[in-house]
Amino acid sequence: MKAPGIRLAYCGWLGAVTIALLWSSSSALAQPPERAGRWARGEGERWQRFSRWGGDRRGAARPLKRTVEFGHLFVSGEYVPPPYEVSYEDQQLQINGVVVPIDAASHVGFDDGDGDGDAWDDGNQGNSRRRQSQYPRALRTVLQSLEADDVVVVFPGAPPEILGADPLFELLAADDRVKALDAVMQVLSPAADREEWTEWLLNYEPPSDLLEYATTWVAHREDVHSDNLASINAVRRLDQFAYPLSVFGMIIGAMSVGHLLSYRPTIAENWQETDASPLAIRMLSRSVILIVVLSLFDLVWTILASQAGQMKELNPLASYFVHDPVGLIIFKSVATCVGVGLLVALRHYRRAQTATWWVCLVCTLLVFRWLTFSSMYVA
Repeated sequence: MKAPGIRLAYCGWLGAVTIALLWSSSSALAQPPERAGRWARGEGERWQRFSRWGGDRRGAARPLKRTVEFGHLFVSGEYVPPPYEVSYEDQQLQINGVVVPIDAASHVGFDDGDGDGDAWDDGNQGNSRRRQSQYPRALRTVLQSLEADDVVVVFPGAPPEILGADPLFELLAADDRVKALDAVMQVLSPAADREEWTEWLLNYEPPSDLLEYATTWVAHREDVHSDNLASINAVRRLDQFAYPLSVFGMIIGAMSVGHLLSYRPTIAENWQETDASPLAIRMLSRSVILIVVLSLFDLVWTILASQAGQMKELNPLASYFVHDPVGLIIFKSVATCVGVGLLVALRHYRRAQTATWWVCLVCTLLVFRWLTFSSMYVA
């Protein structure tokens, strides 16, 4: 047994050693690892740029060179055809050797196209993000506009103006430029000199190749607009006639089903068998009338649905005429008249009577197919 005094001294000594160890451990954890050379804390360009608590994270703008195969550039009122050699160096933008003044105050991350951008640590569990070079926002706007085949106009001492191709080409191709002038003025920035632009647009004589291109552009745009307008009108027309056609189809379909169920001609064993009875001739005549009406119903709905872009003609013969209503009407009328004429000419033969009955059945099923199509996809 140790004396109580010795025991207390021993415990005090252990406590002091424990506190000293804990204090040294916490101090070691609180201190960052020592670094030497340019990696020392707070020293060197890398630390100043990528410190978590300060420094500039923005990547420096490296010289940029890019070739643009599209777009339309006007410099000092003259057209410069593509391709365009775009370069940016020492805060100066040049296109085909011509200095283009831009606002360099606002910068944005932009891929310079060399594919070797640096990565920097964001200080969060070792994750890294791709660092893009910072270029003036106006530079990116000019590049993207040219690549989008838009128009870039540069006057001396003024920032570049970005225009869509439509208003400018419409003005160049117009016979009366005064009427088309307002469309261009509406898309100009507030800083643009309206008087300078008006004088240039009214007096500019474009090169022959540019004038031809602008005329073709405007014609193509008008064709696209006409096609879109025709499609919209076709959809509205189909919506307008879908309900009355459905009602008419249900009525004529029910009549055709009743006719087919009420009478079925006798199947002949050979072509020579005939049946000239009044009942057989009368039922064949009804079948022929129903065939004509049902075919007309199919023709009308085919034209309406094809013009609205809501069907695809699978008949290889009719597919050649589906986009030409007049041609389709002629083809359908000739085919129906030839078929019906043969059936009427052979009306005394049993096999012709059977064929008429089956054709009427097929046309009836086609009507119900259109009714299903209307209920599921159109209505």
